[in-house]
Amino acid sequence: MLSSEKIKKSIPSRFGHVQRSIIFDLLQYGKTATLHNYMKKQAYYTNYCRTIENAIQWLKDQGLNIKYVPGKLGGDWTAHYFIEA
Repeated sequence: MLSSEKIKKSIPSRFGHVQRSIIFDLLQYGKTATLHNYMKKQAYYTNYCRTIENAIQWLKDQGLNIKYVPGKLGGDWTAHYFIEA
């Protein structure tokens, strides 16, 4: 597993602001806020979910063990991720 500084430096340039925010929050705090906090407009919910999943998969490929906690009704709107030691 790479150190968090090396992971931050190797974030692909194709990642946007939301993906970078998810990655930085996971590396700095060990968890994310609820996912709707990263979404600027609910109309793009599906696109946000897809890009967040891409960022999480990239982190898993870097060797991090990331777990998903579903939201209140089982969806992504109030879900969050955390790094499991």
